Parts: sequence; structure tokens; C-alpha cells
Amino acid sequence: MGKKDKKGAEEATSNPQPKEQKKNTGIEGGIHFDSSDSVAENARKQVNLAHITKPWTRDTWERARPWILEQRQKLEGLGWSNVDGARTELFVLKKNAPHGSFTEDGSIYIRVPKKFIDFNRSGKTGGDEGAEEGGEAEDGEKKKKKPSRVSKKKENAPSYELNDPLVWKIKVENAESDDPERIPSVVLDIPEPMENIMYMVMTLQPGLIRLHAARKNVVQPGTKQSATRDDAETPTVRHTAMVAASEAYTRTLPPAYWFKRNMESLQKILNSGEEGKEYEHTLAAAENVQRAVTRDCKDVEERTWEEKIGGDKSAADANSAAPAAAAGGAKKSKKAKDAPAAAVAA
Repeated sequence: MGKKDKKGAEEATSNPQPKEQKKNTGIEGGIHFDSSDSVAENARKQVNLAHITKPWTRDTWERARPWILEQRQKLEGLGWSNVDGARTELFVLKKNAPHGSFTEDGSIYIRVPKKFIDFNRSGKTGGDEGAEEGGEAEDGEKKKKKPSRVSKKKENAPSYELNDPLVWKIKVENAESDDPERIPSVVLDIPEPMENIMYMVMTLQPGLIRLHAARKNVVQPGTKQSATRDDAETPTVRHTAMVAASEAYTRTLPPAYWFKRNMESLQKILNSGEEGKEYEHTLAAAENVQRAVTRDCKDVEERTWEEKIGGDKSAADANSAAPAAAAGGAKKSKKAKDAPAAAVAA
């Protein structure tokens, strides 16, 4: 790598840009990895879990380390290879990068530190670090007197971010559900051992990792009504539904099914003391949609479109874009919370 390329790579590392995952399914999203104070405070208010403190997080990570090492062994059975890490790393795994993707050395990595605080350091932006270092010194000259070796050390420190789109992927759960009780939300789309690592970090410090996704022209669950028409040359099905022009999701806590699937292990890890109820409190928060997930629907309106009855590919392709194409013929606008009632009235 030339000097110019190397400099560019260093700048990209010191000033990470938001990483996105785009799929052919029309879903856009990825993972926010951010340990800024404002994000942490907003997450704390949302999940409302009083037991989550810095001392509890550090102690719980120590209890979780044997379980995290089990996930490493499982990943090695899935093709990941162990790499010698530094003294501060619990383990480093690597694997060949997917075909057609570009990485510096042709590999993708999973880095897990021994101390949980290193996740926080990786989630700090340059501005956050500068504010911490010079918090007590308001004078700009005092900040400049900081030894340069400190910044050099940080530049060379490994990153423990868990948001590489080549490694950590997401999907929208219940995306095609017609059941109004099964609300769409964003979850991980990765092997179970990786899922266990990511969701454990999310549990110990809500807000450090947030899954996010967005879709366009989304039919609202429980609002779609269909009727067959035989009066045309080609039989069609006419659909009417409340459709959101865009819908976005953000997940702060792991889904409830993950806590239930790993109940025995998580009770030992999360609960502190004989009367500890941290597992139960966290599960209750994960089951509460308002405390675990944020869902934002915009421009919800009633749309009508027709679908040709037939198996030919061109008809299927046309039908898949029907809700979007019907936007011009929308009858009325409603707020997202009024969508089910409007459908019943129709």
C-alpha cells in the first residue's frame, strides 16, 4: 500500500463513517456503534433498567467471559480461525472476506476485549475523546500540552467495534406478517454464536449497539383486504390497505426470544447475589415494545391496487411493486396509529 493509500486508511479508522447494509429486498439498515453520553442517556431512559450501572456492567462481563469463550469455540467450528491477540484481547477471530468485497488483507475480523470498557473506547468519536481528555481544562492551550504519545497510542489501538457490514448483518422480523399483533422490528441475521456475543453487549450497556433498518411502501399489518374480480379479460385481485411511505425501526435491547432461549446461562450471568432479579427485569423490558424498539411510520395512507392472477414472471414483478405504484391513487392520509381503525371502516 502506498503512502497516500495508507494515510487514507488511517483517516478512515480515526474518523469512522456510519456503515450501512443494503439488500435487494428494499431493506436498508445496519448497526450504530456509539458510546457517546447523549446516546447512553437516551437509551437509559428508554429501557428504564435501574440495575444497569458501570460497576454492574464490569462485574457481569467478568461472569460472562466463560460463556463468550464458548461462542468462540462454536465459531471456530463454523470456519473462523483463532488469531493471536494482544494482552487486552479475550480473543480475535478471522475469516476470508466474502467474494467481491474489499478489505485491507482479504479477511474479516471479530475482536472481543477482556475488559468491557474497551467496547466503550471503540465507540467514542474523536470529539468525545477530546472532550474527556480536556474536560477539566477549558483553556485551549492546556489541551495542546497533552503528550502526543497518548494520541499515538490511541491511533494504534485495535478497534472492538461490532458494526462491520461484512460481519454483522440485520433483517426485518415479521416483515410480511398480516397479524397486527406481530409488529415488524429489526433483529440480527447472523449465526447464533455471533448473535450471542452481540446481544450480550447490547444487554450489558443499552445504547452502545443499536440495530436500525428502514423500508419504503410498507403495508400495515392487519389492514389489507382483497377481493377477486372476474369481469375483466384477465382475472385480477383488488387489494386495499393502509400503506406507509416509509417505516424505520431501531432496536436498543435484544429480542425477548433470545433471553428465553438462553435463560439458564443468562440467569447465572445477569443475576447478582442470591436474590438477584436482573434477568427477569431485563426480560420484562425486552417484551415491552416501547422499551426495546422504536418504530416510526411516515405518511400512512389508504391505497388500492390490482394484481393479475397468473404465474408468469412479468406479472409477478409488476405485482411486487403494486403498493408503491398505487401511491398516486391514494384516497386519504392517516396517522400510523389510526391505520387499523381506518381499514375496518373501509
